[in-house]
Parts: sequence; structure tokens; C-alpha cells
Amino acid sequence: MTTEDLIIEVRTEMGKVVNVVDIADIDIARELIHILERINEAIPTTKMRSFTSTADIGEYAANSATLRVREVMSGDEVDDAEPLDLGSHIINQPLNNAEGYNFPSLLSIEAMRRVRGMQKIRFSYHPIGKKIKIDPTPSVTGKIYWYTSVESNEWTLTALPTEFQELVIAGVTWKCLMIAFLRRSSEGGILREGGRVEYPASTLQVFADSYKEQFLSALDTKRRLYEE
Repeated sequence: MTTEDLIIEVRTEMGKVVNVVDIADIDIARELIHILERINEAIPTTKMRSFTSTADIGEYAANSATLRVREVMSGDEVDDAEPLDLGSHIINQPLNNAEGYNFPSLLSIEAMRRVRGMQKIRFSYHPIGKKIKIDPTPSVTGKIYWYTSVESNEWTLTALPTEFQELVIAGVTWKCLMIAFLRRSSEGGILREGGRVEYPASTLQVFADSYKEQFLSALDTKRRLYEE
């Protein structure tokens, strides 16, 4: 789906209650950014990242995208520091084979095989400072540690899975209807040729609230389905 496609879909949803003067294309594009942020935060992805020890240092910087850490493992036998996608949201990863999109995906299987047998390490994570503190403190320099990093997704509209498209449409429609409601309630009607025409703003708010409920309910359902 492109931004142009979304604009058409949102205007169709809003129907006759909102026109181009009430909501411009730039309004729709701006609200799209906010809705995508909410979806990316609600449906996180999990990646395996690494850091290398320094002797007698027990605290290390996590990736700036890390929201929380599930576990930390000692993995000297792994020499590839590229992050591995361990989540079910493997669609974010570039693949050369379509089979990799199936569940369980080839990339997920590969990642699970590589972490099997690693020693789990006691740790604490400070999300504000993005710091991982491990116990025991390493006594050597150069030891590789891997950690499962829970991060916000990075879906764009064009990369969004098809199953989320209706969710985006509902969310953007809700936000745009609220913009129209606030403009009408503060400015005294609908702008038309020759002046403003009175229109009950409360009716538009009810319409907007129905899309809000639809969006939040569907987002919660998706979140629970994608929980790991």
C-alpha cells in the first residue's frame, strides 16, 4: 500500500461527513506517521545482539533500540556479530528465499540452533541508560556475550504486512475525524463556498469514537497474537 492508496481509502471511510477542506492530504500523511509509530511500539520484534567483554567491567551499553532484554548468554563459539532476528516478525529481514517467511522460518531455526547450548548469565537491564549489568563480572577481555533485545518494529507503510492494512486505515480515519471534529466545534461549522454551514459536531465525534474503538480493539488483538 502506498500513501496515495491510503489517502483514497481514508477519504472513502470518512465519506460525506468530511471534505478536502476539512482534511487535507498532508493531514492524512501526518497522522499516518503517528499510527505507524503506535503499531511498531505495540508489535515489537526480538533480535539477538552482542557485546564484547572488558576485564573487570560488569556493565555494558545495549543497542540504542533495545526496549528490554530477555536474557544474556555467553557465546564464545559465535564469531558473527550481526544481529539475528529471533521473533515471529521475520518479514523485516531481507530474505533470498520465500521459504524463509514461513513459520517456523529458516532464519528463526538457524538462530535457535546457534544459541542452543550457550550459558545463560545473570543480568539486570536499565532501560533509561540502555545498560546491561552482568554477573559475574568478566575476568578477561574479548569474551563475546549475546543478548535477546526486544525492540520496536520498523514497519513503513509499503513494508507493512497485508494483515495490518485495515488497522492502519481505521487508525488514520479516527485521527482525521478527530481533527475535523475539533475544527468544526471551534470554528462553528463546515466550510463551504459562500461561508460555513452548521453541522452538529457531536455527531462527528460519535463517528470518530467508533473508529477509535475499532482501531484500539484490533491493535490489542494483534498485540496478543504476536506476543512471544
